[in-house]
Amino acid sequence: MTISIQGSWGTGKTSIMQIIKGKLSGNIQPVWFNTWQFSQFNLEDKLPLVMLSKLVSAVSDSKSEQAKELIKNVFEGISKIAIGYVSGGSTNGDEIKSLFTQDFIGQLDSLKDSFQKLVNARAGENGRVVIFVDDLDRLEPRKAVELLEVLKLFLDCEKCVFVLAIDYDVVCRGVEAKYGKLSDDKAANEKKGKSFFDKIIQVPFKMPVAEYNIQNYIKTCFKEIGITCEDSEISIYEDLIKRSIGANPRGMKRLFNAYLLLKIVVTDAVLETDKNKLLLFAVLCLQHAFEKTYEYLVRNRNELTGENLRLLENSDYQDVKTHLPEYAASEEEFLRLKPFMESFIRLINRDDDSNDINKDELANLVNVMGISSITSAGDESKPYRAKTEVKDIRELNIGGKDSAFLEKMISAVKAVAPDVRESMRNNKTVTVVFKNKNGAGTTFTEFYVQAKSYLVYCSGRNESVFQIPEITEILQRRNIYDIHKESNYAYVKFKIAEGDTELSDLTALAEACYKSYSE
Repeated sequence: MTISIQGSWGTGKTSIMQIIKGKLSGNIQPVWFNTWQFSQFNLEDKLPLVMLSKLVSAVSDSKSEQAKELIKNVFEGISKIAIGYVSGGSTNGDEIKSLFTQDFIGQLDSLKDSFQKLVNARAGENGRVVIFVDDLDRLEPRKAVELLEVLKLFLDCEKCVFVLAIDYDVVCRGVEAKYGKLSDDKAANEKKGKSFFDKIIQVPFKMPVAEYNIQNYIKTCFKEIGITCEDSEISIYEDLIKRSIGANPRGMKRLFNAYLLLKIVVTDAVLETDKNKLLLFAVLCLQHAFEKTYEYLVRNRNELTGENLRLLENSDYQDVKTHLPEYAASEEEFLRLKPFMESFIRLINRDDDSNDINKDELANLVNVMGISSITSAGDESKPYRAKTEVKDIRELNIGGKDSAFLEKMISAVKAVAPDVRESMRNNKTVTVVFKNKNGAGTTFTEFYVQAKSYLVYCSGRNESVFQIPEITEILQRRNIYDIHKESNYAYVKFKIAEGDTELSDLTALAEACYKSYSE
């Protein structure tokens, strides 16, 4: 019989097998084989033969002369098969043909017969030999499939039970790698992988990840690292975990180990409050589950705004890439991130004001993110900014554009109110951002310097800004009908060609958006 323990990385397959092994008693004899430890020494091509040798040594428990003779026969068989196995990869046609000679086939039969006798001797009259094969899914998929084939061809013996830890997807990929695609139809290829899997496995067992009691595991982890956590907070930690790394025991263990390390080595006063302890845990969840997003936020932490964070929560991927050109996360990561950002922003809002992230809250987040970088495997903590801020417009990398025209636009926007301040920054996309005196969360106009024009964003507190009659007239005249609505602001975007004399439209839009934040 062959039993599979199925599940992805870190779901507890090895732990389940160790539990089973610990329960075996009497005349049930366990044998443990870890494929990964052999794959580390460039033995992948010979791994099936290495496995056979290992199992023979483990199964042959008797010191009788008969057992010694059987062991000798088995190892001789393995040696002869190894010669055929190696020559099978040769370009010599005669050597390949030798694999199909009666002598080679006889060696296979002899090997299986001798191994069966060893199993019978080890198991006794009513016993079993249970062979655990761990970490199959850590092998290259093609090699994992070859190892499964060896199990089927050589070791289909009576009184022998195999328990295999494997990810079903690895088998499907390995079958495709070894035998090729049936067609471009994904479903057909998956069916081929499933047929192979079903032929090898008689009893499939899938790790019940969806049924894991995360709350109990969180309590256990906190207890193990010596941290007291109130029951009322457990549900918050559970929510953060579910929305980031999911119910993966190994992933959770790494998360709590990182948290413990920071608690030990960091004495910063920022961790004295319960809310900041939770926020640090949330940042670690971000670090472990959304690596590129975490790197972006840490690298740009000194320039973060409430709007940036809200973009990651509420906008679509293309809008985020337009507003945050340095954001390097894939669309897949971004889509997974959005539910997490809802919980993350709730923790950032220390005053529980869901409609605004103020300057102090951003400063607090920056401090916590600085602490978290100690446990990061990435390079996001390098002391540089993704965008370099400049003070003089002549320092902006605007190519052959007329700096005087850009300066004219900047002056037009700054004229809407005396407290406007601009931030001019160089990167792949040059930006000029305008804020009022309230700082974070109140960016009302942004310029993005493009090859043939300037892309302008005007953001108001809400969509009512763009329902003011004179503003509506501007939007209609410029054919701007797409108003982007977010939870705490709305914005429109339009282009200004170099030399455009209609800066009155820009001024009117900027002024209306500015006033919406001030009222």
